[in-house]
Amino acid sequence: MEITQKYGVMGIPTFFIISPDGKVENKSVGLREFFEALKNYIPAEKLEKYMKKRKEN
Repeated sequence: MEITQKYGVMGIPTFFIISPDGKVENKSVGLREFFEALKNYIPAEKLEKYMKKRKEN
């Protein structure tokens, strides 16, 4: 079985948030959806700082 089938990848880019014990906590298709999901795992101020820096580059 291909990895895309195993994890249900339907588009590119697809991002996964995986817990230390290997459980898939989140699957996001597209960068915007991924950054929205990150808000549940990373403090908002750190994520906003990263996004601002990323836009500048």
